[in-house]
Amino acid sequence: MRTAGKRKRFLGGKVVRQMRRRRMRRAFWGAFFAGTLVMGALYAAALWRLYPVRSLPPEAPAETAAAEPLTILIARRIEAPRTFLLLRLDAPRGRIAVALLPASLALCTGETLGERWREADGPAAASALAETLEVPVDRYLSLPDAAVGALLDTIGSVDLAIGQKAGNPAQERRIFDGTQLLLLFDECDLPDNGYRALLGTAARAILEQRLPLLGPRAIEAIYRTAVNRGLSDLTAVDYAIRSDSLVRLCAAAEVLCIIPPMEDTFGIAITPEGQNEIRQVFSSKI
Repeated sequence: MRTAGKRKRFLGGKVVRQMRRRRMRRAFWGAFFAGTLVMGALYAAALWRLYPVRSLPPEAPAETAAAEPLTILIARRIEAPRTFLLLRLDAPRGRIAVALLPASLALCTGETLGERWREADGPAAASALAETLEVPVDRYLSLPDAAVGALLDTIGSVDLAIGQKAGNPAQERRIFDGTQLLLLFDECDLPDNGYRALLGTAARAILEQRLPLLGPRAIEAIYRTAVNRGLSDLTAVDYAIRSDSLVRLCAAAEVLCIIPPMEDTFGIAITPEGQNEIRQVFSSKI
């Protein structure tokens, strides 16, 4: 019995000594790491004072490269459109230009612009027009009246001075929304020259009055409406690479609306002066 008791006391004492040694080792290593952290902090502070960190100058914001100009041949999707719009979005020049061309314009292929548009297709008409006028025509866009009305409504109403009342030389001013503009164009009985002049007045009013007020969402909505509801070879890439530049362009663009004079009353050929003006405005050279 005594031997068993002595053995228990011996084992108990051994366990206690082992626990004490473990506690001492933990205390030692804890003190060691704490001291190391303190010394490291003091050393870093000393180095910070000796070698202060110099603040780097802020990087200049990367400037978005100006997108390439884009020229689009546009017409209403009706059996025989009277007038075609040649729209050029020219971000490098900060300019938006529109030329109004009659459907009777003779092309280098021997057909008129209207015939080429109806009998071939949009890309063929754009290619023939580019060769005839010696200017780039990148895309085409054929719009049904519903899409035209939706586009004009997204852009917003415009203030136009039209016509003259009997006995009053002053022009009548009215506010037109998209539907009213389409009715105005359809119901007027003007000859081709007068029709193009009226369309040019409306195009200039839209570009000057409404474009500076458009934001990114409205511009994207206009593009989506044109592509999804019309026939076109415009692509998502065409918009993606120009989305930022289009916002800036619409906000502060120089607006040009060209109604080229024709050599004859039938609107078959543009005068040399009119051709030169179109080439200067729609040329790719800056």
